[in-house]
Amino acid sequence: MTKLLCSLSAVTLLTLSLSAIPAQAQTAAVGPYYAIPSWDQKIACESAANCPRFIVLSNWSSAAVLDRETGLVWERATSIIPGSLLTTNWQGGLDYCLKRTTGGRYGWRLPTVQEFGTLFEPTTKNLPAGHPFNLLPDFYWTATEYRPIAEQAWAVRPGGFGDSPFVPGPKTSPVVGVWCVRGGQQSLDSQ
Repeated sequence: MTKLLCSLSAVTLLTLSLSAIPAQAQTAAVGPYYAIPSWDQKIACESAANCPRFIVLSNWSSAAVLDRETGLVWERATSIIPGSLLTTNWQGGLDYCLKRTTGGRYGWRLPTVQEFGTLFEPTTKNLPAGHPFNLLPDFYWTATEYRPIAEQAWAVRPGGFGDSPFVPGPKTSPVVGVWCVRGGQQSLDSQ
């Protein structure tokens, strides 16, 4: 009986000590890529050539990028809507992301204005140096409606204008680019 209690105590102690060790994510080697999503962490880019915050997902044909800071997966290249004369309104952007199969997966959507906000440096209103994205130099729709005016939604422009990269606009306005995201929490009332 004493041996059994000692064995159980040893197993319990080992289990407790192992659970106290934080899990480390594999992020530098070829997949799998584990994000530790946490909106309170800040992963800075070290230089224009080295930004450990973003991991290009080679097992997604390098068409998607994991943001280790938030756990969101972004399309690596922004899209121009086919057959739309290079523009789309807000509903067209929502529909386009819904139907995307980037990296061979459904589950894409327009990001919220807050999710876009996690990408931009406040001083430059742009993406951090060393980011791996291929962007069009134009506006992108967000999934977030502009609450004071029901017919408007937030759009974003990297580099911004004035004091912010965000601007509300009529949902019927044409916007050139659509940049879809996967994962995270999207507000149910944003679509």
